[in-house]
Amino acid sequence: KGDILPRVQFFEGEEGVKQAYEDTLENNPERFLRDITGVDAVFQRLGEKWVNYYMGKRARLGICCTDLAPDSAWPRKSKEDDGKYLRTTKFLPAEYYFDAEITIYGDKVGIFSYAKEDPVAILIEDETISHAMKQLFGLIESKAT
Repeated sequence: KGDILPRVQFFEGEEGVKQAYEDTLENNPERFLRDITGVDAVFQRLGEKWVNYYMGKRARLGICCTDLAPDSAWPRKSKEDDGKYLRTTKFLPAEYYFDAEITIYGDKVGIFSYAKEDPVAILIEDETISHAMKQLFGLIESKAT
C-alpha cells in the first residue's frame, strides 16, 4: 500500500507553514510554481518581510511562478514586482476572494489555509493528483486577466 497511497505531510502554525513553503523551493525539480493565491491572507498572516524574503529566495533560485489571485489591493501592488520575482500575476474576479493558497509544483500540491487562528498547510505528493491540479490550473489561468 505504501507505494500506492499519496505521501501527505501536515504542517501547523506559522513556522510549520513557512517550512511547507520552503519545500516549494527546495523540492521543485521543474523550477516552476503554479499558485492560486489569496495574496491578502498570505501577507496579513506571514507579514510582508517574510513574503519578500521568500519571493527573493525563489527568484535567486531561478524558480518562476504564475500567480492567480482575486483582484484586490495586495495582488495589484505585488504585480508591480513581477519581473523582479520571475513571476506572472493574473487576476480572478474579486468576488472569488479566499483565505488560502494552492501551490502546484513537480509532483506535489500544497494547500495552505489562513482562515483559522493558526495557519495550516498540507503537502500532497502524487503524480496523478499533481497532473490533475495542473490541468485545472491551466483552465483557470485561461480565464484570468
